[in-house]
Amino acid sequence: MGAIYVCRHGQTDMNVKGCLQGRTDTQLNETGRAQARGAAEFLRENNILIDEVRTSPLSRAVESAEIISGIPHELFTLEHALIEMSFGEWEGKPLESLSQEERDAFFSNSDRHPAPGGETASEVIARVGKFLTAMKMRKRYIDRNILLSSHGALIHGLTCYVRNLPPEDFWTIKIANCEILKLNLEAMTLETIFPGYVGEAKVG
Repeated sequence: MGAIYVCRHGQTDMNVKGCLQGRTDTQLNETGRAQARGAAEFLRENNILIDEVRTSPLSRAVESAEIISGIPHELFTLEHALIEMSFGEWEGKPLESLSQEERDAFFSNSDRHPAPGGETASEVIARVGKFLTAMKMRKRYIDRNILLSSHGALIHGLTCYVRNLPPEDFWTIKIANCEILKLNLEAMTLETIFPGYVGEAKVG
């Protein structure tokens, strides 16, 4: 019996600086690579062998998946549906460069107050929901362990979709670097099986 595992990428320098990375194609830093190795060790210790990787096309997600899964990136399926939320004109900007009013409005309800030119929470939820619906219809996951490698905000959207949470809850969800979640598409459940990292420290 196969399973679906969802993982956030490892740390990047933009994470450290508190920037809104979005679609900016950043690389893992050394801490991020160490985080990914820790996630890979967890899978090995628990005898979880990844058969297939579907990943955001952004480099930080691809490299994380390669380290975690042990599968060469040439064998990955790149999925635009798993790419990070677009932050529009705020792409690459440190959060502290925005006014307190802009930050409060965006993180309280990014449907009503999206980043200029960026996606809303509802758009992210709908995007990942469409991807999961197609995956469920194909039932390819039934006998394969599949890793979905993605990003923090995208996984917020995935969590909202699976748990039927409103877009107002989008930013209340916390996803650590290299956190791994197990997704049951039949029962529509999602559970964290590896807590991930904040910097070099494992969460919890």
